[in-house]
Amino acid sequence: MIIGDPYKIAVIVQVINEWSETWINGVFMLTINGKIIPEEIFTSTLECDCKELNDNLDRMLSCPPVDMELYELDGREAFIKMYNLTCPNNADTDNDYRYKVSTSGLEDNDYWVFAVSNGSDIRFIASKLIFGDNVDAFSVDKMTECNVSVNYLSALAAEFREITSLMFKGESMNKTGKNKC
Repeated sequence: MIIGDPYKIAVIVQVINEWSETWINGVFMLTINGKIIPEEIFTSTLECDCKELNDNLDRMLSCPPVDMELYELDGREAFIKMYNLTCPNNADTDNDYRYKVSTSGLEDNDYWVFAVSNGSDIRFIASKLIFGDNVDAFSVDKMTECNVSVNYLSALAAEFREITSLMFKGESMNKTGKNKC
């Protein structure tokens, strides 16, 4: 199922029963400006990825990360700055998750999505990271971005919440009844 406009930002989510023995597994992807993230299919623990995305969208809407400097930067530079704020190299520096939209499932596959606002619009920037021999060295690959209004994001988040609520019948449990996340 596609939720939203794939040429803006949308969520692709589908339960695959054959992949779901203990957990509810399936396909979880985002589209930004018509590009699918990630480019390859991987098994998603849907309850976790969907809950995490829902929480991230709620945070974006309740407390948008307004930063005019980041909003106006070149996409690659803005992406790298937001990544470095989220995942600082210095162990003494706190992680700043204000800009993070991607879920752990996407990040496990080296796909990261960030968002920054100018107060009325939200700019989403996504890329796959390619890590070198040095864990602190990475390159940004196949970056894509889009701008959407807060109203668009609010409608997307509401539809996503409604559909996933129905998908999981209001529960965040595995088939054995234990909380997964």
